[in-house]
Amino acid sequence: TDDPHVTGIGTDGTYLYLIQSQHPEEIVKVTKTGTLVSKFEVFVDQPQSIEYYNGSFWVSEEEDFTSRQLSMSGALLKSFPAPGLSTNDLDWENGYLWALDSGTDMLYQMDANGNIYSGKPVNTFGKGLAFQDASHFWVSDGSGSGRLARFLLVEDTTSPLISTLPSIVDVTGSSAIISWGTNEPTD
Repeated sequence: TDDPHVTGIGTDGTYLYLIQSQHPEEIVKVTKTGTLVSKFEVFVDQPQSIEYYNGSFWVSEEEDFTSRQLSMSGALLKSFPAPGLSTNDLDWENGYLWALDSGTDMLYQMDANGNIYSGKPVNTFGKGLAFQDASHFWVSDGSGSGRLARFLLVEDTTSPLISTLPSIVDVTGSSAIISWGTNEPTD
């Protein structure tokens, strides 16, 4: 896409979906090789992330601090207050919606209605969230350090906990958007 204001990326395993935060706010569908398939306007002010899950999109909105579920055509299905102060990324894993919040440096575990089960500190200015598998997730640091932190989820009987010892990987440049999950495309 020509718009440099892509703030999120998601996939259904076949196509990539980009969300643009500059007017007009749009969801852009592209092939794995970058060919434009379609795009449509969505009525979400300053979207920060997009996640595809079970036939719909999940978008975090910075302007009014909400998380929204959108149909595949962009129609609003559900909206609820986002946890924290600034949700920068969303991801579905283990049957939960996870929200990474840079305003509180927390990762929140929620259900599809926005009910919060837990909030765990990630101690980084998180901009991008990606689950590697059911036990590990990555957070990109949006402070300009160009660092990725890998965390381990530790299961207990009440809710998953986050280990306090992330493994840090230095990458070139500042990383803001990352995507990795069980529904990712493979070559």
